Amino acid sequence: MIPYILHVTVITTVCFLFYKLLLQKETFYRLNRWMLLGSIAVSFTLPLLPAPMIGAFGIPGLRLLINRWAPRWWKKRNR
Repeated sequence: MIPYILHVTVITTVCFLFYKLLLQKETFYRLNRWMLLGSIAVSFTLPLLPAPMIGAFGIPGLRLLINRWAPRWWKKRNR
């Protein structure tokens, strides 16, 4: 529950900063209202979606690329 609340807080903060920096002085009040409502909806639904695994095992061929081009000291450390 705590990670979900933290994710919602971070996403809401980013959306609010976007609004403050770019949209606050606009006179399109209907657009601003929908943007704020949409950002709240996105903030609560985005953390519920599963995130793809990104890393050496998530990207095909990355392990082969690391084994071929990485220095020896890095290979020994990351086994």
